[in-house]
Amino acid sequence: MNRKSIPIEIRRNIIFKSGGRCQLCNKNLSVHGLTQLESNEREFAHIFAASEDGLRGDEVLSPRYIIDESNILLLCPSCHKLYDDKRYLDIENVFYLPSHEADSLKKRKAEQEKEVQRVLDTLDKPRTQIIKYTARIHSDPIPPSSYRELNHALVYDELFPLADIVDLSHVNAFGDNNKDFWNDEIRQLEGALNNKLRPLIDAGAIQKMAVFAVAPMPLLMKLGTLLRDYADTVVFQKKKEPNNWIWEPNPVDYSFVITEPDDENDAIAVNLSLSDDIYEDRIHRVLGNKISIWKLSHANPSNDFIRSKAQLEALRRAFRELYSRILRMHGNTKIIHVFPAMPVSAAVEFGRVRNSKSNNPLRIYDENKNKGGSFEYAIDID
Repeated sequence: MNRKSIPIEIRRNIIFKSGGRCQLCNKNLSVHGLTQLESNEREFAHIFAASEDGLRGDEVLSPRYIIDESNILLLCPSCHKLYDDKRYLDIENVFYLPSHEADSLKKRKAEQEKEVQRVLDTLDKPRTQIIKYTARIHSDPIPPSSYRELNHALVYDELFPLADIVDLSHVNAFGDNNKDFWNDEIRQLEGALNNKLRPLIDAGAIQKMAVFAVAPMPLLMKLGTLLRDYADTVVFQKKKEPNNWIWEPNPVDYSFVITEPDDENDAIAVNLSLSDDIYEDRIHRVLGNKISIWKLSHANPSNDFIRSKAQLEALRRAFRELYSRILRMHGNTKIIHVFPAMPVSAAVEFGRVRNSKSNNPLRIYDENKNKGGSFEYAIDID
């Protein structure tokens, strides 16, 4: 029996919806993988086999769906060869799928086409510049995040990333327990921002910025103050579970608690107990007992509690209220001693929401793991 050929309009629809990529391994089928020269490696494969005697063939479904778009995958030659090998039919994790069966393949096809549409939908959005910053934490280098990983987070947020990353990072020979680390890192950070980022902004080349930063809290707060004047900025949070930068839709509502000091003293401290609870005796060991301690906290402190942009926005509002209440009680001339335990995105936003003209100067402390977890002075922010 002669097999029906797939009509050209069906082929075109499948190529468009798949983005011209293999729907199993995501390989670009318009260029050769080795030479990167223009090529055509597109092959089409049926989910329910074109013949009832074929792999995944069905007496009823095969003839019914032989030229149905939902039943046809776009594949590269390598995947097509494996795809038609019956030895892999019942093996898990072939093509990262739970099985080689029809339902699993249809789900994979739908997910891949949805992802392509998500990317296409970002094309009419403002071009977003990725800003990356990392620095050693407790002498340990930070594992790098790839452009693909950061790009993926932007696409999920319906943002269109520019091709190049502005990397403000500096390979510092010191760890953060070295007295020269802080001054050296701040000097390099300010220089990188002035030399790499500011010229692009002044030239009008950046419409929106996305910040991906992992570093000690004092440096992230400093980064936030340097980025304060750039309003159209999205700060992302690296999560541990799952290990990615993608913002989640929930929670959409989140409350933070500001606890005022019992009495007013000349010295002011802020206890930011967001990823862990900082006991006040740790602050007293550094500053003594005559100190007014303000505390910002929430019900479930943990490193991974920031999951959504709505949470981070609620935290920004809490930061503004904290700054405002301190200003009303103490004025804006006294130094605020800041003791942070917070997620990386929160540290950046703590710096971004501060108004350098009206808010108090900051003295930031950092937890030193090499000295039993005591807080030590790190940097000043005027």
